[in-house]
Amino acid sequence: MLVQWKILRKFQNLLIDYYKCICHPDCMYELDGIKNFGPYMVKITNLIGIYSREDLMASDYKTIKKNLIVAGVTPRLNIFYSIEMGLQGKSWNEITANFLY
Repeated sequence: MLVQWKILRKFQNLLIDYYKCICHPDCMYELDGIKNFGPYMVKITNLIGIYSREDLMASDYKTIKKNLIVAGVTPRLNIFYSIEMGLQGKSWNEITANFLY
């Protein structure tokens, strides 16, 4: 029973964060300009407190992964591919095994 309450509380917090995001005037539009960022990527980055390119650049992999887990989103590699390649202006599927930074 306690686990169900924890899950319910987590879901309520996600809804609260989502509605804060909707009420934020520039929330959905600042990240739209980044390549690979569709509605899903914008939504999950807003859920973890990233609202602009500057917020994204200030975050690191470990913080983003931790915040995704707390928000209930599975941190898949495709999310990080999209972020990394999008900030470079490339498509996420342009990454290769011998990609040098």
